[in-house]
Amino acid sequence: MTQPGSDNNSKPYQKPLPRPVEELTLPLAMPRMGNRFSRWLGRKLMALSGWQVAGEIPNQRHLVIAAAPHTSNWDFIHAMCLVLAVGVKFSYLMKQEAFFWPFKGLFIALGGIPVDRTRGDEIMSQMQEWFNHNPSCWVAMTPEGTRGEVSRFKTGFLRIAQAVDAPIMLVAFSYPNKTFYFAEPPPLSGDIDTDADVIKAFFDEHFGGSKPRR
Repeated sequence: MTQPGSDNNSKPYQKPLPRPVEELTLPLAMPRMGNRFSRWLGRKLMALSGWQVAGEIPNQRHLVIAAAPHTSNWDFIHAMCLVLAVGVKFSYLMKQEAFFWPFKGLFIALGGIPVDRTRGDEIMSQMQEWFNHNPSCWVAMTPEGTRGEVSRFKTGFLRIAQAVDAPIMLVAFSYPNKTFYFAEPPPLSGDIDTDADVIKAFFDEHFGGSKPRR
């Protein structure tokens, strides 16, 4: 993962936010899930709840997604409507103990990635192996790690992106205007801790969850 450099000053990244779109262009490389009916259902649910989307989805086979701000249990419900509407298959990390019969096949079909957390120092190599064996994989993570306020983002998403050489996309929940934003990250330096702070500042500057923190 190589992003443009940054001078790492304290000012939030000022690039204009993407505009809402009537119809998303779905890239060929996007991992897919669902069918015509599930996409219709997702779009209908989003329309009934008043949610819209803004931005573009990148045409990447491998992608790491940082989703924030995570402030409510409703985030999951709205996100599932978005997943259905777009027909995208997001993958997520789960402890491997959960992958037992008869649930193993279901969890994998829904995007679950089994991770051996007892080998914490080897998680990056586990992710590299998973990406190498899956020609199309988008991993979604919530860098806050909790619905409560945090002073810093967890850095796992950046470490995975570097380990598998995948770009990063930001997905923001903006409750004030009921919009999902697909956005490129600010210019990154390659330093994990610095870049986590830069991305958090970008989210804090532009987006409000269901319970805005400022």
